[in-house]
Amino acid sequence: MYDGVFINPLFDYSNQSQVAGNDIRIQHDTGDTHEHTDIFYAGSGFREICQVGTDEAPSPLVSITKNFIQNEIGITTAVEDTVNIEGYIIATGVSTGAGPSVFLAKASGLESHLLSNPIAALEIKCGPAGSENVLYKLDSARATDLALNKSENNWTQYLTYNVTFVGINSGLITGVGQAPVRNTIDSWSIEPVSDLVNFEHITMNAKIKTSNGAVSKNVHEYNFPKFKVTHTVAANGIRDNGTDLTGGENVEKAYAQALENAGKWVSGRLDAAENQDRNRSVAPRGDEDPNRKYDFVRSVNFDMNTALYQVVDSWTSMPSGSLFTEEYTLEVSTNEKYQKTIRVNGNIQGAIGASSTYIVNGTPLTPSGDVELEKLGGSEVAAITGTVLVPHTGKIDGWESITASGTSRFDNASLAWHGSASNGGNASNGGGIKNLLYWRASTALNSSRDGIYTSAFVPASYNKFSTTNNPINSRESLLNPIPISTSETFDPKKGSISYSYEFSNKLSAISGAISESVTVNDTGPTDVLAEVFVLGRQLGPVLQNLGAKTATTRDVNIDLTVMPPTGFNGFFMTQTDCPLYKGGSIYNLVSAMVSGLRPFGARDNSVFPGGSRAALSRGQVFVRRDDESWNPSEGRYSRSISWTYQQCTTANDWDDI
Repeated sequence: MYDGVFINPLFDYSNQSQVAGNDIRIQHDTGDTHEHTDIFYAGSGFREICQVGTDEAPSPLVSITKNFIQNEIGITTAVEDTVNIEGYIIATGVSTGAGPSVFLAKASGLESHLLSNPIAALEIKCGPAGSENVLYKLDSARATDLALNKSENNWTQYLTYNVTFVGINSGLITGVGQAPVRNTIDSWSIEPVSDLVNFEHITMNAKIKTSNGAVSKNVHEYNFPKFKVTHTVAANGIRDNGTDLTGGENVEKAYAQALENAGKWVSGRLDAAENQDRNRSVAPRGDEDPNRKYDFVRSVNFDMNTALYQVVDSWTSMPSGSLFTEEYTLEVSTNEKYQKTIRVNGNIQGAIGASSTYIVNGTPLTPSGDVELEKLGGSEVAAITGTVLVPHTGKIDGWESITASGTSRFDNASLAWHGSASNGGNASNGGGIKNLLYWRASTALNSSRDGIYTSAFVPASYNKFSTTNNPINSRESLLNPIPISTSETFDPKKGSISYSYEFSNKLSAISGAISESVTVNDTGPTDVLAEVFVLGRQLGPVLQNLGAKTATTRDVNIDLTVMPPTGFNGFFMTQTDCPLYKGGSIYNLVSAMVSGLRPFGARDNSVFPGGSRAALSRGQVFVRRDDESWNPSEGRYSRSISWTYQQCTTANDWDDI
């Protein structure tokens, strides 16, 4: 069972081995030795104490409350910590429904351990056994209560418990930040934005079309854990000693002075947290926090009557240098011809780093290996190397340049979508997410799953009673690189980009055409008859076979759509600006196709792979009609050609051409 779902993101992961190359490992995975978080009291870990079966219990959830003990004039002299631990005793490694007695026995063992150690050190540790890092320590902790909570399964599958510890923090708060205040609050709320709290590395195979056939590559995706962090600091101010309250003006001054003192205390607490002052900060080991702050928001509330001054800071925290997040889905549909359409729908949300005042030191945790960290920068994304990667923007140095005035959420979303010139934004396999959509869509094909779907569908061999030859279990045609439909939505104010791209594997023989249609009609030879009209003959005319045959014909029609020209020079097929330029690749491909479809004509392997041949000398061919039409405004082109042909000998079938 994972213990990762209970990790506090502010704890230290700077030395963890979760990310090694392209290998992402789940915390506390059986058989591996790597970092995990556990709570220790009197030298024993809660995971071990509450273990049921062969696996340890998950790490408990922890909340820490700081109570500032003050003297008679409102000066803070010490800090009392209240630590609440909420954990599970779960039947892992044994059959479900182990019974309440198993869980109550473990709870009794926990109670005995607490009673045997009325005062002891409470520690939060992270790391491999024997070399853990101490993230938090309360030297003289004492357990004040143990609660076994009710559950819907009546303790047959799991039992939840709560333990509360109280103790005086080992150091006094001195120096900057002292001010006469009361009712102080310095609290942290850390909530996962989603269920994912571990790094997740996803590898998918994609097979795509190329000019030489097909190529397969791995498409790598990464999921990063995200947390919503809220830091609340508040206090009610107290007036300074010696203030005269007999005059009205002095009374107003006293109110203002009390509020000012509350502001000083709050500012001191914020300064301690932001500058990672270990002697004064209440953040749990914030100086070693590798997480990054995004979309920082600060709200300030104050009340003159009660001298309340409150600051609430909130931000999104991620253990990476990414300046955007993305979600997407693949939708696959198949028509009655078993042609597939794959739609890629996604949303990119740009993020903005907090100003340097609120940024902690440390190196962002980003996957190594194919993601080239040295190329991560404010205006770059990871370069595409041997495999296809989702770009990750970020910083590995100079975090001060990521400020609210230096970039925007929409800038970062646009950078992720379009890429940049410095990382091959114009390259076919580089740049931003837009250039990865074809690869992503291709991962949904059967053809991309080597070893599972091994045979192509052959209609002539189809047997409706056989699953082997069923088209749903066969390797289908690869997707065409040009999408049949695109939609992009830009929201600069919210810093997001939404997209929807559709790709199809409908047969496409003309590279560069958006759509195409090729029709071939053959008219075979027929008998030549003589019809003699006979007056009054009820059977009709007298028919006589003259022993001859009519001519054989073939009609070919090619219709295609391309992107319309952008200027008037593109109207003329003799100009290079024209998409159907008579020396261009599309026109030459159409000409080669016409040549290959001509009776007895030569067939080029680039157009007819596996069916190339030289021209045949076995008959006569005559062109009856050869028309072409070009509509530059619509980008539509058509070519119609008809031949009349004849075999040199009756030994060959008429359609053996």
